[in-house]
Amino acid sequence: MPVNETCPQCGRASARSLRPLLRRALATSAFVGTLLVAINQGDALLAGHLGASLWWRLPLTYVVPFSVSLHAGFLAARR
Repeated sequence: MPVNETCPQCGRASARSLRPLLRRALATSAFVGTLLVAINQGDALLAGHLGASLWWRLPLTYVVPFSVSLHAGFLAARR
């Protein structure tokens, strides 16, 4: 049966399956992001050199793994 985007049952199934994907993406982002921060900016953080570039690098370090994990979860759920 082809996927019908206006089907209420399909919409509810998507909303129901979103919560575990978000939880997994957050956990992945927390683990991978923290590891990447430690590797890439750990020396600057330990030395106390919090330059202006760190203020955009730190959040971005967590956003990228979150986005990749969420996208991979969506692709896996489609199959």
